[in-house]
Amino acid sequence: MIVSLNEIENVCYRAALGVGLPQGLAEDAARTAVKLASAHADGLALMLKALRSAEGHDSTAAPFERKGSAWVQRDGFVPALIAGPVIADLLAAEPGVSVEYDNTDVPEAVAAAMADGARPSGNPLDIDDGLWRELARLASRTYVPASDASRLMGAGAGLLDND
Repeated sequence: MIVSLNEIENVCYRAALGVGLPQGLAEDAARTAVKLASAHADGLALMLKALRSAEGHDSTAAPFERKGSAWVQRDGFVPALIAGPVIADLLAAEPGVSVEYDNTDVPEAVAAAMADGARPSGNPLDIDDGLWRELARLASRTYVPASDASRLMGAGAGLLDND
């Protein structure tokens, strides 16, 4: 299946929301997905692994603590889709500071989140259909079920579709 970087970003944003990441981390995850897909042949497979790992993880707990002149990962596992943006923020807030981490799932996603903020440019990518369906399934968790009540509130074409 051929998809654009925009499609990857949008589906992965919704998939990140679907696994329970808050909006800001979901936005970071979507940008990370584009970077992974552009840089790695298996980039979206890595993204799916990172999404599954982040599902149900408490994203409000502080994953790092200050020890001397460094930020050090607290005990326990921190999913890449949380560790990457936090590390990027720590490095931006304190240029030259040391950040130590070791217990995460997809180091490629951490590196992509920490990479320069420029969006990769490129041609559409050929993605495995099964992988794309799984990302879309996670994204579908964010959809509102169709009902007369949702249509009355403006969802879809409303109660009268005259196209």
